[in-house]
Amino acid sequence: HQGAVLSVDFNHKGDVIASAGKDGTVRLWKVNGALISAAEAHSDTVLGLSFSPSGQTLASASADNKIKLWSIDKQGRFINQAPTIFPSQKGLVWSLEFHPERNDILASASREFDKVNGVTVFFPTLKLWTPQKTIIDQWPFNKAVEAEAQTFSFLNRGQRLVAPLNWRDQEKPNELKIWNLSNGSISPQASFKTDADTINVVEVSPNNQIIALASDDGIVRLLHDQKRWSSLPAQDAPLKALAFSPNGQQLAAGSLDGKIILSKLNDTANPLAVEAHITEVLSLAFKPGDASLLVSGGADGSLKFWQVDPTLKQPRTLLRTIQTQIAINAVSFSPDGKFIAVSDLETAAFSEPASRASAARQNHFLQIWDTH
Repeated sequence: HQGAVLSVDFNHKGDVIASAGKDGTVRLWKVNGALISAAEAHSDTVLGLSFSPSGQTLASASADNKIKLWSIDKQGRFINQAPTIFPSQKGLVWSLEFHPERNDILASASREFDKVNGVTVFFPTLKLWTPQKTIIDQWPFNKAVEAEAQTFSFLNRGQRLVAPLNWRDQEKPNELKIWNLSNGSISPQASFKTDADTINVVEVSPNNQIIALASDDGIVRLLHDQKRWSSLPAQDAPLKALAFSPNGQQLAAGSLDGKIILSKLNDTANPLAVEAHITEVLSLAFKPGDASLLVSGGADGSLKFWQVDPTLKQPRTLLRTIQTQIAINAVSFSPDGKFIAVSDLETAAFSEPASRASAARQNHFLQIWDTH
């Protein structure tokens, strides 16, 4: 890519990965780093990508206010360069995601605007779509909602949708909102006011019983069963990354002062702080099915592999470090855990999480590590 890579997504088999970013292109790759296909997708930055559960459709969202659906063949190639184009939105589309079990429902989050009493007002909008470009439902109906909701997550196998709501009016408490999708529409179910500063990330535990929030005040807040709150001790810097272990027993948080905070969910009062990176920790991911392997990406350009003791009684072990030149924005494992996709401010990268790492080849826009 010629510029920042802001979104990556594996297909359901884990053998094809899509990447997109500032140059407006969407590229499809094999996990060995070979380019399969590319499309001049959008006229502005691509902010989100999502494969359908079948892997036959790829959705892209952009700052050009458009959502597009691309048909993908069994070899992971674009079937044609004529995607389904949804009606232009009234603002940029921050993110989008297919329903985890249905190919016929796509959710999107956008920042739209309208005139209210002659004044331009920006407001967050969540929408449910069908692949036929039909809006199933949207929130809010009241346009005068001056807040940001840039991200969301599905709950309970797609029966719920959860998103943080950061109000521009600092006198209003930021919220965690949950919507019911079980009847095919967006029905507000619950709203939880918090004392958090700007909420940067929301993660849902594997069993859907805990929703974690990380915010600028350095606190991880946990909502249990949508009934009660708990929190980890405050850190000295804002938190930008969260990851639950696959067994749901641990939580990792990444801080802007370079620390990883590890906590057992049954003992949140005594987290373990790890001096992990020279500067900000921007991304975290546990290996699927393995609570002992955690990967972190930092603004210092390093990708680090950690062995984590589930009891947190033993010192964490740094298994290896892969050094790049650019801040690592996101880390994503393939569904089978065999490969990692890394997006940073300039490249898309692929790595196999094996015993050692070496640089295999590099060009201007793609770095590939072969760890055999």
